[in-house]
Amino acid sequence: MYLRTVLLLLGVLAIASAQGNPKPLMLRVNKPLEKDRDLNPLQAFCTFKNSMTKMSTVNSLTILRSETGKKADFIPIATITPKSKSSGLESELTASGHINQGGESAVIAQYKEPNNGYCFYYKCLIEGTDKQGRQRSYSRTIQDVCKTDKRKTCCADLTEKVNKITEEIENNAQASLDLGPKLLEAANKLASIDRVTYSVSSVYKGRVYIVTRVDAFFNIIAAGKECVNAGGYLVEIDDREEQKFVGAFGKQAGRVIFTGENDIETEGSFVHYQSKKPMPNLLWYGRNPSNSGNEPGEDCVIVFAIGLNDVSCKAKGKFVCEIPLI
Repeated sequence: MYLRTVLLLLGVLAIASAQGNPKPLMLRVNKPLEKDRDLNPLQAFCTFKNSMTKMSTVNSLTILRSETGKKADFIPIATITPKSKSSGLESELTASGHINQGGESAVIAQYKEPNNGYCFYYKCLIEGTDKQGRQRSYSRTIQDVCKTDKRKTCCADLTEKVNKITEEIENNAQASLDLGPKLLEAANKLASIDRVTYSVSSVYKGRVYIVTRVDAFFNIIAAGKECVNAGGYLVEIDDREEQKFVGAFGKQAGRVIFTGENDIETEGSFVHYQSKKPMPNLLWYGRNPSNSGNEPGEDCVIVFAIGLNDVSCKAKGKFVCEIPLI
């Protein structure tokens, strides 16, 4: 029972913008529980604030669906235009919405979810023109996460772990009472991560790591706040095993990956940014920390699969957050 609940909760995708970082386009899919499929519809919502873009006129809002996620395979299931407030493009599907040229436009599609065991990608596509009459469009895609015979899931690693945990839960009634809510909370956290802004690791010891997708000049205070808003904290690497995992994941995302370790307050005494606990010295590689360069030297830390290296806090790169799930 808990496996079904967790997997269905994983399917409720709410890919929202991080706090303090609003985006003009939002897409959300609410899935009914399996036992309620015959009574309640699946709902796909899309909202668009054209006031936050260079688009002056919205011509259409469309929700599309694809089984494969390939560009050519997306099929429109609902669309609205300034002259039409509703248009469901499939049988047993209803659509409604509105276009507000000066504010927020929205479209919602509701239909009975196909009970075929497959997962779908959903896309919201906005098309219009700017003040110069040039064509502009914005889109956002999210992937449905669900159980499927073909294992078409973006989070197979988490699903496998949920399977293993659930087997243990079902063998112990008391354990299911204690651990069940934690699994649901973990599913909510994983589903809420903004995959447009971050690359997301596989699950490691009840947590995931997320790396920003854009290189920028590092600001440890701003990065710390962003990690908290994302549901975690600037990564705190506690042992060699975790350092190798984070380093290997970071290598896929970029060359310079900042962690939360630093000796900003006391030169030579490296601590974690969030907890202020000392960083284990065994994590360095080579002759680091070297503190080379001009004043104030190298007070921040980047991670590699072979170890940690101290660098200037003003360097350019990406940073990694640690997100506890369970």
